[in-house]
Amino acid sequence: MAKKKHNQHLQILIIVGIVILILIGVFSYRLYTQYNTLRNHRDYIRQPDAEIQAWMSVNTVVRRFNISEDSILKEMNITKDQSMILRRFNVSERFIEREINMTSNQTTIRQTLANICKQNHLNCTDVIQRLNNLRKQ
Repeated sequence: MAKKKHNQHLQILIIVGIVILILIGVFSYRLYTQYNTLRNHRDYIRQPDAEIQAWMSVNTVVRRFNISEDSILKEMNITKDQSMILRRFNVSERFIEREINMTSNQTTIRQTLANICKQNHLNCTDVIQRLNNLRKQ
């Protein structure tokens, strides 16, 4: 009886361990891909007259161009309730932005503008143009 209970505990531990390893793998992959995206665009972001691009996340636009998150969401016709779906945790973006001395406003939407446009069936070129016009005002 005790041996059977011991085997059940061991099986549960193995399953929990496998789940933890899968989660670590998924989050590591996301971290790696987003870090590479920002690393590849580091020189572009450092330019003083850089324009908003589709590969940028909402978080990057808020920090780099001092446009409020609410203004960005308004330009994309996204309500506050819908914006909760867009919020994700990402460490690599925060690291890169600190490295290149971006301003630090609080926001948590880390998806790229292109992904948000695609999810909401928006014309990304128009959204980017409106955001750049908003930035220049």
